[in-house]
Amino acid sequence: MKKIEKLEETVNTLKAKNKDLKEENDDVRNLIEDNNLIELYDATSNQFTADTIECVMNLQNNNISASKIGEVIRTVCSLCKRQPNRVPSATTVNRISDMKLSIATKQVEGLSKKSNLTLYSDETSKFGKSFEVFAVTDEDKNNYLLGLREMNCKSSETVLETFKDILQDFNDLCDGDDVGFKVLTAIKNTMSDRASTAKVPKFTREISNNHID
Repeated sequence: MKKIEKLEETVNTLKAKNKDLKEENDDVRNLIEDNNLIELYDATSNQFTADTIECVMNLQNNNISASKIGEVIRTVCSLCKRQPNRVPSATTVNRISDMKLSIATKQVEGLSKKSNLTLYSDETSKFGKSFEVFAVTDEDKNNYLLGLREMNCKSSETVLETFKDILQDFNDLCDGDDVGFKVLTAIKNTMSDRASTAKVPKFTREISNNHID
């Protein structure tokens, strides 16, 4: 009799352990499922996360069309064994594009109101191609990237023409409000490891004189 009771007690103990193990297994399974899900859309704030918006902007910069961006994100997530909780539609992508344009316009317009800018220029090569980057700082040491462009050659004339094209882009961005000229005339100092940048002040004067005439 005592032997049967002992066996029953053992069986009950094993059943209890089996139940605990099953619950732990369910917890682990749920955890794995949660880890597979990547949150691109925040249901609480009812909007896509900042990282998702930045990702969309980067894909746009790489010439991915609005109708394809959602599928690109989904495909990359599957490559990483992850599942997005939501991907942006073409309409949402276009809205993000409008937001990016609005922010860029506001920044350029604000920059055109500065009075003492320092221009920085640097050239770099990658995969056999040459790129020139232009940036400025204001009196408070705030940094602003003006643009990065591929160049066919490294001549000073090409650098200046590239800079001129970037300033023209500013005008186009702000509907021809001449902000490119305003940014140009606000540049009082130049810094670069390229000797060609020393010609920028002369270039500034020439553009200014042509504009006034």
